[in-house]
Amino acid sequence: MNIGIGIDTGGTYTDGVIFDYDNKRILSEAKSLTTKEDLSLGIGRVLDLLDQSALRQAKVAALSTTLATNACVENKGGRARLLLMGFDPFTLRQAGQGYGLPAPADILFVPYGEEEELRGFYAANAAWFAGAEALALVEMNAMHNGGKFEERMERALAGFCDLPVIRGAQLFNELNSLQRAASALLNARLLPIIDQFIQAAKQALTRRGVTAPLVIVRSDGSVMSEGFTKVRPVETLLCGPAASVLGGAYLTGRADCLIVDMGGTTTDIAIVKDHVPVKARDGVRIGPWRTFVKGVQISTFGLGGDSAVRYDRDGRLLLSAQRVLPMCMAAQQYPEMADKLERLNASIASHTRLLHEFFCLSRPLREADKERYTQEERKLCRRLAAGPLTLAETAELLGTDIYNVQADRLEREGVVLRAGLTPTDIMHLTGDFTAYDSRAAKEAAVFVAGCVGLTLDKLCERVYHLVEKKLYTEIVQLLLRDQNTAYRKNDLPEDVRQLIGASYDGYKADAHGGDGLSKCSSKKGFLSLRFETPAALVGVGAPIHVFLPRVAAALSADCVIPEHARVANAVGAATGQVSATVEIEVQPDFTPSGVAGYTIYGRKENAYSEKLEEAKRVAMVMAEEAARREIVLHGAVGEVTLTAWFDDNTAETRQQGGMFLGTKAVVRAVSGMGL
Repeated sequence: MNIGIGIDTGGTYTDGVIFDYDNKRILSEAKSLTTKEDLSLGIGRVLDLLDQSALRQAKVAALSTTLATNACVENKGGRARLLLMGFDPFTLRQAGQGYGLPAPADILFVPYGEEEELRGFYAANAAWFAGAEALALVEMNAMHNGGKFEERMERALAGFCDLPVIRGAQLFNELNSLQRAASALLNARLLPIIDQFIQAAKQALTRRGVTAPLVIVRSDGSVMSEGFTKVRPVETLLCGPAASVLGGAYLTGRADCLIVDMGGTTTDIAIVKDHVPVKARDGVRIGPWRTFVKGVQISTFGLGGDSAVRYDRDGRLLLSAQRVLPMCMAAQQYPEMADKLERLNASIASHTRLLHEFFCLSRPLREADKERYTQEERKLCRRLAAGPLTLAETAELLGTDIYNVQADRLEREGVVLRAGLTPTDIMHLTGDFTAYDSRAAKEAAVFVAGCVGLTLDKLCERVYHLVEKKLYTEIVQLLLRDQNTAYRKNDLPEDVRQLIGASYDGYKADAHGGDGLSKCSSKKGFLSLRFETPAALVGVGAPIHVFLPRVAAALSADCVIPEHARVANAVGAATGQVSATVEIEVQPDFTPSGVAGYTIYGRKENAYSEKLEEAKRVAMVMAEEAARREIVLHGAVGEVTLTAWFDDNTAETRQQGGMFLGTKAVVRAVSGMGL
């Protein structure tokens, strides 16, 4: 029996599955909390919950993680340094920050020269290398000269320092030099992070007698070998969300669908067409980094089970993107919170301030950070170590009133977290989810209902409506951007967003005869606007089954909540394929008298042809050869299938009055994992 293990290490949970490749079925699944202090512990706990006899038969272990994603967002990583050749410091000052690049003062600008000259230059700047863990080398015109100057830079470094070296031309073949530099530097920064993750997984597997080789999910949904990952960890940037998309698509088998993954804080949506996830067109952008990494196109927005249910000063109910600790979960640890809420409801019917929310200590102040905070902030943190405080209690502690409590910085920096009313709490009241303290959830909901002038039942309906409307509008916006180039480049205007929201309100009013959830009349109007999609909506993530069916009905779409949806990420890791996509550009050489010929920008060397058809033929041969080499590096074993096509710049051509601006020979190689 061919058996594989799928493991996904996320920010909150680590998921695991055992997959039978022969019969295409899941034999066992498990979840456990991620242990950030030692990832091997959380991975080990998941492995211990899986079927042990099947575990020891595994022939491959496939991994996915959000570690690289989080490192980018939080601007963390190893101490990597960037060496540039041929770049203008002025250009870096003007545009580098938009790609995630450091200030010119933190970059070593290397002059052109022979190896001996470069060694002398490095020696003269020896202090600049102090403390570095890895180096990224990028020459501006590497795509025009086959990367020969980057190779010279690397050879000169060989006798000077013993550090991992990343060359930009080794990673990506695109022409934008700033984006190539950002990709190379980020790759160097991620080397220790991904290496630690791989070592943690190997340690947990080895302790349980599993010696199967590892593969890791890439941002485009394919998988790569352990060796390739250690050289190109930047390829894992979006591997966690990509694994979720793969898993959701695999579990349903739908050719055309939208994968909707709702977590505690955010929701991710991706489009799958003809069984293939739609890819980001210009490379992955995450945090400050703009890269050439090919990844699944993911739309992420702030909506989840932990989104704050609040109201404004005019008494209008709001669903905030801010994450708070659900009241039901907080009260599980601190039962006195429910008593405080009950006393609040007995004394105050409504208020413009969020009196029902609590301040909770998320993490203690570090000794090194204490001087950064005021005396009042430190006092609040010391008191919160004993348990949560309401807004009124916090004001009394700090000797002020409820209108002047200053805790914003502590919240912004993750030291303090609010506990408040959330969709998770509302699900406890409707009976859709009942794992925690429903009494605290009810008391908080009663207070909020009084502040917005609703009954408790109407409040629950309204919160569900807000969640569903947010899902609906984000799905429609994603589909419009996918279908319309202008919306992809400039985003949707505010009036279009409002129109989308109004269409959902109108649907609810027409479908339910007016349910009091919006100002739409129950009487059908003269004009009706509807958005529809033939794609199925596939839901994964804990709370999605509650909300997605009604959203799908509004879009006249099928709704699918597959079995094993809660571990879809791990399923995606286990079912990934090895693949490699290579693009070889052909560009015309313009002269005053017209096009003189065509340059083919190869991976190792460039070529030239006077005729376009000959240039395209040469480009396709180069792309096929490079794709076969690349997929072997990724870890392919056995038969390789090639799919080839030309990607002409048709949109740009139209904008330039019919002038041919170039084409790309694209070859995608696909293989299994050697099982």
